[in-house]
Amino acid sequence: MLFVGSQILISCGSVEGEFTNLLKSRLKGPSSLMISKVTVNSKQTYACAVWNAKNSYGGYGEGSITSFKKESRSWAIREFSADVKLCQLSYFNAIDEHYRLYEELKDLLSQLEAQDSKFKNSGVGAGMLKNYKWINEAVNERPVNPGLLNSTNDILRNFVRKCQNLLTLSRSINSL
Repeated sequence: MLFVGSQILISCGSVEGEFTNLLKSRLKGPSSLMISKVTVNSKQTYACAVWNAKNSYGGYGEGSITSFKKESRSWAIREFSADVKLCQLSYFNAIDEHYRLYEELKDLLSQLEAQDSKFKNSGVGAGMLKNYKWINEAVNERPVNPGLLNSTNDILRNFVRKCQNLLTLSRSINSL
């Protein structure tokens, strides 16, 4: 089964095939691999697979979860033994929201710099982006605690709102 966003699709398509190949390359008994569930975020950039395979004793264990990340045009294993919390649609949605907010913040800061030379010369926009760039890179490089990710998104939402207000104020002053 392949879960994309909130829809369930029955599939043996290329996405599941890529995950199968990646997992088999890490197993002692690759022919015993059984994938029971694949969850993919709506942008198809992050995914998790719930799977099981025979262990060294020839029996099946409890099962495992592996997270994947799309790099360029192909999938890569992000974390071989992932935490179940990092394999839920709510987590994937929080990652998508994080990237959307980050891009919106970059765009707003760019607009503010174009609108107001004092803002551009102050370096505030560049400083704000520098501070958030490391958070963005951290989210991109490794799984982040879902609670921390949601808190970070709250801070980003607040910053975006403040930048929107600042841009509106700047436009109003410039139109006088």
